[in-house]
Amino acid sequence: MVTAGTVRGRTVREHTARYRVVPSDSVRTLAHRGREFLRKPAVMASAKLLELGEGICMEALRESLRPEQCSLGTRQLAAHHGAVWIGDTLAITARRVGGEDPRSEWYVAMTAIPADDEKPHLAWEGMLSFVVVDLRRFEQQRTSPRQPAAAQQPRRRLVRHR
Repeated sequence: MVTAGTVRGRTVREHTARYRVVPSDSVRTLAHRGREFLRKPAVMASAKLLELGEGICMEALRESLRPEQCSLGTRQLAAHHGAVWIGDTLAITARRVGGEDPRSEWYVAMTAIPADDEKPHLAWEGMLSFVVVDLRRFEQQRTSPRQPAAAQQPRRRLVRHR
C-alpha cells in the first residue's frame, strides 16, 4: 500500500508491505559461500533483509517512473536490532525522506511479528538511496569506449587515530 502526504510543502511517500519468512530466506541457504553459514541458527539472512528493503523502495519508485526508466541502488546503511526467525512475519515500511529527482533517499523499518505470539520488535532499519536512470542510455555507457584517466591518483591509506 502506498500513501502520500505533505510535510512542509513536500510530498512524503510511504509504502508498506508484509512478508512471511520462509526456510529459503535462512542464512543457512548461503552455505555455498562458506561452511560457516551452516553453523548459524535458523534466522533470516542479512542479505535477504536488504533485498526486501530495496524491493519495497523500488516498488514505490516504480509508480512514478516511465517504462524506459529504472531505479538503481547507490547507498545502503543498515542496522540489525534483533533476529528474524523462520516463520515470523515482517511488517515493512519505507518512507521517502529526501533527495531531488533523479535521486531519492528512503528510511526503511522492519518489525518482526513472531509466529509464536511473542511481542513484535524492530528487527532491522536502514537508509537506502537510489538514482533513476534511462535503462537504454545506462546500458549503452557500458559498451561505449572509456576515457583514460587524466592522471593516476596516489593510493591512499587509512590513518588510524589514537
